[in-house]
Amino acid sequence: MQGRVLIIEGIEKAERNVLPILNNLLENREMNLEDGRFLVHPARYDALLREHPQVVARHGRESD
Repeated sequence: MQGRVLIIEGIEKAERNVLPILNNLLENREMNLEDGRFLVHPARYDALLREHPQVVARHGRESD
């Protein structure tokens, strides 16, 4: 998944339980997706790969 722009339309109509999720996305650039994937900032992902290289084998992705 790639992307650089997030447009949140109608935020004033969001239910209260949605706001903490959006806050985490905006502040930490992290979010759990419904399909089980987890969005994370690229710099944090790279740092996690350096600390835990065995994750690459589990997810089938090679580091640069």
